[in-house]
Amino acid sequence: MNIAWFHKIGTKLTLSLALFLVVLTGLITFLIVRGSQQTEADVTARSKAGLEQQGSQSLLQLTRSEAFIRTMQLDSAASLTREAAAAFIAGTQTNYLASSISLDSLTTGPAGNRYLDDPARLTDILIYAQIPDSPQLEQNLRQSSILAPVFSGQFGTVPNIAALYYIDQYGLTRYYPAVGLQDIVPPTYPVTHEIFFTVAAPASNPERSTKWTPPYIDPANNGLLITASSPVYADDTFRGVIGADVSLNSLVRNLDMIQPTEHGYAFLIDHSSKLVAATAPALETFFHAPTSQMPTLTETLGLPLIITNNAPLEDAIDTMRQGGEGVTKATVDGQELMIAYAPLPNVQWTLIVVAPVDEVTAQADTIAAAIREGAEHTLQNSLFILGVVALLALVIVVVISRRITSPLVALVAASQSLAEGSQSAELPIQSRDELGAMARSFNQMAQRVFEARAKLEGLNQSQ
Repeated sequence: MNIAWFHKIGTKLTLSLALFLVVLTGLITFLIVRGSQQTEADVTARSKAGLEQQGSQSLLQLTRSEAFIRTMQLDSAASLTREAAAAFIAGTQTNYLASSISLDSLTTGPAGNRYLDDPARLTDILIYAQIPDSPQLEQNLRQSSILAPVFSGQFGTVPNIAALYYIDQYGLTRYYPAVGLQDIVPPTYPVTHEIFFTVAAPASNPERSTKWTPPYIDPANNGLLITASSPVYADDTFRGVIGADVSLNSLVRNLDMIQPTEHGYAFLIDHSSKLVAATAPALETFFHAPTSQMPTLTETLGLPLIITNNAPLEDAIDTMRQGGEGVTKATVDGQELMIAYAPLPNVQWTLIVVAPVDEVTAQADTIAAAIREGAEHTLQNSLFILGVVALLALVIVVVISRRITSPLVALVAASQSLAEGSQSAELPIQSRDELGAMARSFNQMAQRVFEARAKLEGLNQSQ
C-alpha cells in the first residue's frame, strides 16, 4: 500500500515543526522590533525633555550675558557724559583756557549762525542764528574748551558711540568729532527743544541724573540713535547738557552675531513691546514685516509685537514689561520656539533671543538614530541565529522523524506481507523503547498467526 507523501507522519512532523519555527521567529521578531521602537520612543522623549531643559537654561544664560554686555556698554556711554560733565565743572573752577577762544573769533555764516572755522579744530563749535550774545554765552564758550581734549580721549573707548557733545542752556554746541556741523543742521536749528536736550533739562530731570532718550533720527546724519544725556550744574546753576550718541545701526549688527542655533536670532523691544531693532527672521516672525527688501531701521522702529491668542507669549510679555527675565516655549506661525528674554534696565528695553525647539533638541534625533541602528543590527543578528537554530531543528526533526517512521514503515510492510500469507513477516528489534516493544509484539502476533494458520491447514488436510 502506497501512502501519499503529505499523509506520512514524517512529513507532518517536519511541516508542523517548520510552521512552529516560522511562528516563533515571527513572534520573536515582533517582540524585538516592538521593544526597540518603544525603547527608541522612550529614550527620545527623555532625551528631548532633558535637552529642552538644558537648552532653555543655556538660552537664558546666553540672553542674560548678552543683555548684561549691552547694559554695560550703554552704562559706559552714560559714564562718559558724567565724566565730561565733571571735567567741565572742574574747568569752571580753574578757569581752564579762559582766553583761548571768544565769540569774536567765530566765523559768521550767511544765515547768521556762527561757527569755528579752523581745519585743526578738535570739535565743531556752533552758535545758531537765533542765540544772542551774552556774557554767560561767552563764558560757556571759553570754559567748554576743556571738553575738546576730553571728548577726543573718550571717543572710541566705548563701542557704538557716534558722537559726544556739549549743549549749553542757550544752545551753543560743541560737537565731537568735527564733521562741519554748520553745513549739516539748519542755521536756526532749535537744539534746546530736541529730546536729547530736554530729557536732561531741569524741567524734565529735577533729580539731575543721566537720562536716556528713546530712539530718534540724528540731525547730524548719523542715522538712528539713542542718547545718554547728563545735566551740567555749576554752583547749582544749570549750564547745559552733555550727550553721548549711540548708534542703533551698530546695535543691530551686533544682534546679527547672537545666533544660538542655526536658525536662531535676537531682537530688542521697548517697555511697550514696540520694536527697537531686529534681524530679518525676527521681523518676519514677530512683526509680520516683509523682508524681501530689508526695511531700514527707521521703517521698522516702533512696530508692535504681534501676539494673537498666544498665552505663553502674552505671559512672557507681561513679565518683560515688569523688567523681569525668563524663558518660555511658544508656537509662533506654526513653529515651536524657545524664547528667552532679559532686561536692559537703563533704557527699559528687553533683549529677546529665539531658537527653534527642534534645533535645541536635535541631539535627541541623533540618539534615536543610534538606537534605531542598534535595534536593526540586533534584529539582523537575531534573525540569523534563529535561522541557524531553525535549520538545525529541521535536520534534527528529519533524523528523529526517520528514526520514528522507519520502524513504522517496516511494520506496515510486514503487516502487508503477513496479510498476503508470507511466512517471513518478522520485524527486526533495534531498540528497547516503545518501537522495540512494538516490533516484539508484532513478531509474537505474527508467530501466533503462523501457528494458527498451520493448525487450520492441518485440519483441512485431515478431512
